[in-house]
Amino acid sequence: MALGDGKVLSMAGAAELNAKMRALGFEVYDPDMSMFTLGGGGVHCLSQALRRDDA
Repeated sequence: MALGDGKVLSMAGAAELNAKMRALGFEVYDPDMSMFTLGGGGVHCLSQALRRDDA
């Protein structure tokens, strides 16, 4: 999930994807989400919309 300013929220289980994003210069946050994915959820499903300032 794009967080803005080159930051991305991903999952630890997506190691190859995370490595590719880091190689492209993204700052990747990749917590272990395995307990949630076992129930059918994911990063986007566990997030609410972010409010960003118009800076």
